[in-house]
Amino acid sequence: MKYISMKKIRIKCYEKNGIYIRGSAFYKDFYYSSEQIYLKLIKKRNISEIIQFINSLNGHFSIVIDNSDFTIAFQDRFSTYHLCYSHYKNKLYVSDETLFIVKETNQYDINTKGYSDLIYTGFINFNETFVNNIFKVMPREYVLYNKKENKVTVEKYNFYHYKRENIYSDKEAEINFKRVFKDVAKRLEKRLNNRQAVVMLSGGVDSRFCALLLKEIKYENVILVTYGTKLSKEYGPAINVAKKLGYKHYFIPYKKSTWAKTYKNKESLEYIKYSTNLMVNAHLREHFVIKQLLKKEIIGKDSIIIPGHIGNIAGRSFYSKANIHTNLNSIMFKSRMLFYDTKNLKSKHMQYLVKRVKTITSDLKQIKDTYEICEAYERYSLESYTVLYLINSVRAYDFYGINWYMPLLDNEIVDFFSKIEIEKKYKKNYLYTFVDNKLPNLSYAKVSNKYIAKFINNLLDKRYSCISIFNTFTLKCEANKHLSIFKRVYRYYRNFSAYCAVVETDIFKKQLKN
Repeated sequence: MKYISMKKIRIKCYEKNGIYIRGSAFYKDFYYSSEQIYLKLIKKRNISEIIQFINSLNGHFSIVIDNSDFTIAFQDRFSTYHLCYSHYKNKLYVSDETLFIVKETNQYDINTKGYSDLIYTGFINFNETFVNNIFKVMPREYVLYNKKENKVTVEKYNFYHYKRENIYSDKEAEINFKRVFKDVAKRLEKRLNNRQAVVMLSGGVDSRFCALLLKEIKYENVILVTYGTKLSKEYGPAINVAKKLGYKHYFIPYKKSTWAKTYKNKESLEYIKYSTNLMVNAHLREHFVIKQLLKKEIIGKDSIIIPGHIGNIAGRSFYSKANIHTNLNSIMFKSRMLFYDTKNLKSKHMQYLVKRVKTITSDLKQIKDTYEICEAYERYSLESYTVLYLINSVRAYDFYGINWYMPLLDNEIVDFFSKIEIEKKYKKNYLYTFVDNKLPNLSYAKVSNKYIAKFINNLLDKRYSCISIFNTFTLKCEANKHLSIFKRVYRYYRNFSAYCAVVETDIFKKQLKN
């Protein structure tokens, strides 16, 4: 019987002498492949040295070490690769595939609270999975199994804190962020190593920042990709960014006929099973786009995808002075309920969610001021929505064996944004200011009411066409002007999203039965 398996995720796992390494990282600003990380690890004499080394890595990885004395499994700081475990009958099972552990241990007890989580939010909260007694290894965490004592210990090797005692002044922030920008750009260049860089360009601040990093290092082998509809408020800025930076730009349109063909085949169902992994909903948009790019031979298997939607660490709209008068739980639930308004939740489930939220902020005994509210929310976000849901979009890339890299999750960027004033993080103000200074005068494209109404009516024709706006409602920019239209679409969009979640949980159940 096997106790460790690292074969589900299609980015190859390096395996030798009981050490399993997926991904890569920077160590002291030198790029280390999986094999190079292995060569460093085998020189470590004890667990303490191993933990210290893992904490010094800057990248995307998961690592499992198994020997006669212990098994230890590490996640990077953002859980970019799935990794789960179960302590069952005096054995520790570790895998990147939840279903592997289910079958090896014969555990089929569905986590009913996690099931409810999935329907309401799109992911199962914290370290739980769809099956009881099978858990995720969380960000910045390691799971240690002492074989002689048959004891499992779960600890953090790194902690995220809002460093309010070391807040940068305006001048310090300016100087330090320029340095951070250059450092991250250099690391990106080393990671790319002359391979084609594919930036998923929405026209928003996160993807523009990624494109600017490439311009900073004068990287030439670059294409920018935008997808969706031309009605999106981001389509115009994306075109302008590509022109100003001088990079080739491709637009992948959403069409009903294309969506129908895409999601009526076995490969798509296989992707959903692969991506959900009994813990989170699949990202359908990214899968659709990568499939189109490969089909049209715009990208190759040796390309590196740079996602442009993982910049939540730079701040979100919940940051403001008003937060001191706001209930922390209401802030968390407002950002977390993807498919239903919180008022529609049953009180029992609401109490359960409150309890789960508090587990991650337990060391904050009493929320006193804005800083503590923001720190609590950031810690919550970095343990839930950002890492468990947003980052799962990269499964669409490694499903086809394509590598990816997220410069916005560089340790140096994360550390910088833990040291700036809260007001500068409000709606990502600091990042917007920095990017706008380098790429000024990018206005949103204006779309007439006539075409918006036509597009909405088309969406309402068939359920599958609404997948094109799954998780991203491209018409929000016009919502205030056309409220009656917005209400129609929002009602349908919300119900459809919930439908997708239910469909995928049904897939989970079928996997368990099979």
